[in-house]
Amino acid sequence: MRAVHSGPCRRVPTSMICAIGDRSVLCNSLAMWLNIPSRLRKPWRSAGKPKGGMRVFITGGSGCVGHYLVRDFLADPENEIVLLLRTPEKLTLPENAGSRVTILQGDLTDGARLLQGQGRFDLGVLAATAWGGPRTFDITVDANLALTDQLIADGCDRIIYFATASVMSRDLQLIDEARDHGTAYIRAKHKLVSMIETRSNAAQLIGFFPTVIFGGGEAPVDAPRSHLVRMLFENKRWMPLLRRLSANGRLHLIHPADIARLAVHYATADGSNGPQRIVLGNAPNTVDELIAAVATATGHRHRPVLRVTGQRVEFVAKLLRLKMTPWDFYNARNTDQSYPSAVKPSDFGLPMEMPDIHAGLRAVGFAKT
Repeated sequence: MRAVHSGPCRRVPTSMICAIGDRSVLCNSLAMWLNIPSRLRKPWRSAGKPKGGMRVFITGGSGCVGHYLVRDFLADPENEIVLLLRTPEKLTLPENAGSRVTILQGDLTDGARLLQGQGRFDLGVLAATAWGGPRTFDITVDANLALTDQLIADGCDRIIYFATASVMSRDLQLIDEARDHGTAYIRAKHKLVSMIETRSNAAQLIGFFPTVIFGGGEAPVDAPRSHLVRMLFENKRWMPLLRRLSANGRLHLIHPADIARLAVHYATADGSNGPQRIVLGNAPNTVDELIAAVATATGHRHRPVLRVTGQRVEFVAKLLRLKMTPWDFYNARNTDQSYPSAVKPSDFGLPMEMPDIHAGLRAVGFAKT
């Protein structure tokens, strides 16, 4: 299915905030109620789209990736979605939404309570997170675990949750450095992965580990720009300096629309036993390739005269008495942030919103016209 909508968009009216009637609760919830030991409990897993479409629960629907998730799941006219949103007015829906969207308004920490009585979902997509601040662990860890438990109790047997590739090594193992020295966001994602995977005996848990998200701000979806795209526009005036730099490193980029296409794919793909860790990203680029692409997009040529290395960064920081955290040191010394197992839509025969960085720069309007 090519989930692309090119028609006009509209804002979600607050009148759409309502509840959905109960549906039967089967399989996993019954097993939990009967206190069947988890080692004997087999989650019910269906391959392919359920007859009559899917009922999908999504958090983070008003964010950069969330807008595309909502659009793509609505592309199937038989699907219906229920969204947990704190500020519904931030969400833009395609005109084909009709009456197939229900909004539960509230904070993520109230999500499990708001889900009670909503019935069974075929799929849960937990994309909402906290990027920092005192409530980071409450939202990213505790709230998502509570939502997972409630979805499972109500019979949902497939859940996609969002983490970040930064918490894993290239062979998909959780790294101690992220747990011990990462930012609050990184440490919370590390803890979420380690704790949510303990629920894998009750539902199929599909962990999405995006690399660097690049996109947003494009019509007709009207999604917020990703952090990297915002940084590019905010620092465009420094391009004459940036094009003179060279640096070590390899990393992946991926467009939020391509993440959504992968979510729809994995929503109906054949299940497998045990939790899955899936890194999302295009083929890796070197840092120099990205600098050259950005320079070209603004009418410059990449002519480096200074090579930036981890050792030089540390030296300058010490010379200027700039504080570097252990996480900063770790990333400065581990510049290859590529993953051999990273996937993209074309790996499954699906179209790509951003096949390469040049297409991405044109899509977000950064390229010089």
